[in-house]
Amino acid sequence: MRKSFGKFQILLFIGILMGSGSLSAMEIKSDAEAVNNMGKLRMLSWRILNNRARIGMDSTYGDPKEELKKTVTDFNEIVKALNIYVKDPKVKEKLKVIEERWKVMQASLNTKLKLSDATTYYDKTVALKKTANDAVNMMGKGKNIVTGKAGRLRAVSQALSALYSLKTWGMKDADKDIVEPMKSFRDSLDFLKKDPATDSEMTKIIQKLEKTYLFFYIMNDAGTMTPHLAIKKTNDMLKDAGALTQLYVKKLK
Repeated sequence: MRKSFGKFQILLFIGILMGSGSLSAMEIKSDAEAVNNMGKLRMLSWRILNNRARIGMDSTYGDPKEELKKTVTDFNEIVKALNIYVKDPKVKEKLKVIEERWKVMQASLNTKLKLSDATTYYDKTVALKKTANDAVNMMGKGKNIVTGKAGRLRAVSQALSALYSLKTWGMKDADKDIVEPMKSFRDSLDFLKKDPATDSEMTKIIQKLEKTYLFFYIMNDAGTMTPHLAIKKTNDMLKDAGALTQLYVKKLK
């Protein structure tokens, strides 16, 4: 067991180094893309928590160790790209806070998360997500509001996934904490359905997201969903929400 986890530490360290490298492959070219990527930080923060929880639970479904390495790299690259693009001093300040919070959280990634520490890491994730969300709200004005709303679906899908993992693991109050993101997902769907920018192609994806959300809602309420099924369904939500967000970015940039 000790040898295996040592290998994970090495892989994760490589992933962190990669995230600190050149950003030549990524460039933000519009406000809509900036809002989209700032929104991705919300999603990635939840995904990092979920993968750490699953590693702590000794789950191997979906290879959470590899997923964590990739997510850390993505987070670092997006922060660098935003620092290059963003000029607004208030948004820059939010980015600085994000980097400070992330630096503290990143320092503990080589340690296997324990259930006794899960609540503390959850609280740090919520604080990081909130700062990114504040920045999205600052940037997502006018036509970019709808991009931020679509991007929120990605983040909330991973919040649901993380909280279901934590609930299964036995973290106190995870069953109560999952209520707010459930409502947020529903509210975002309702907003997008009514927005003038939403076309027929987007509507089809929204309808698909509604069906997946309803399935998750019913199964969570009944308490009969396996952790593997929860991951699959929330990953389906993430994929569809990502596709939807990209359609808004293309249309509104």
